[in-house]
Amino acid sequence: MGIPEDLLYSASIKPEEPEAGCGNVDNPINTQKALGEKMMVICWSYAALFKLGLPPQVLFHPDGYKDASEWLIEQYTSECFVGVATLQWIGLCYYKKTASQKNSEPYMHLLKWFRSE
Repeated sequence: MGIPEDLLYSASIKPEEPEAGCGNVDNPINTQKALGEKMMVICWSYAALFKLGLPPQVLFHPDGYKDASEWLIEQYTSECFVGVATLQWIGLCYYKKTASQKNSEPYMHLLKWFRSE
């Protein structure tokens, strides 16, 4: 963990399960899965940031996200939540339309914070 701001991101990463394994990292399916997981982790981190009442610059700091910090701030502050579909798929939240149908609060509210709850 490079700087304290990375704590939110690091807190959201599920420890790797050795028996599950990723296999060959060069496999396109594994690469896409890893990218999807990363987007989901960023989305979870943003929900935590929102819950704590912190500004997006705390999470999306200039020293991280491969020079995409400003782009991510623009996306999330304009409610283009990259990764929310995966969070909904694993049952952590509902996106707007589904939340309305379920009479629930939409993302950035999480139904639960961990997959195993």
